[in-house]
Amino acid sequence: MKKKELSQNITILERIVMFLIISNVPIIFILRAFIMSNFSWEEVNAFKIVSITYSIIITTLFILQLIFNKSYLGLLMGCHQKQSRTFAFDYLGLCARCSGILIGFFLMILISFLKINMLYLLIGAIPLLLDGIIQRFTKYRSNNFRRLITGVFFGPALMVATSFFYLYSGKLIVFIARFFV
Repeated sequence: MKKKELSQNITILERIVMFLIISNVPIIFILRAFIMSNFSWEEVNAFKIVSITYSIIITTLFILQLIFNKSYLGLLMGCHQKQSRTFAFDYLGLCARCSGILIGFFLMILISFLKINMLYLLIGAIPLLLDGIIQRFTKYRSNNFRRLITGVFFGPALMVATSFFYLYSGKLIVFIARFFV
């Protein structure tokens, strides 16, 4: 079965369940951490929570992908899954750039334990954006190794942005809940 066909045989129910898990599980853990920290947002490490949660979700989707022969990771990443941009040994069913982004997601677990300003990691998005823009508007074509490396730098940047989304979504939920309690 071709890789492109793998993401097409994912049912609507599977897509809905994936969406619900990906959109709700990290926020549940952030709210739990907020409650466990005696309602102090300063003690909530959203980067660590979201990184670990996403890593568990990605690992679970990879296992399900192997069992059911469906491209759950391709659907999660929005990957085009072009054969020419995929490594020959790739078991993920993802292009080189998306494989790099997943590696970056897992690296974010280690990075989240460091005492640094996570906003600096947003700089990691620049190489991927430049590579894509230059390819789009010139005759330059990137190679799979460069796509992998730019993806690895982009992964933590995307995870930081995602963590901020979940953190401020949690704060909004708590703010709205205070009107009803």
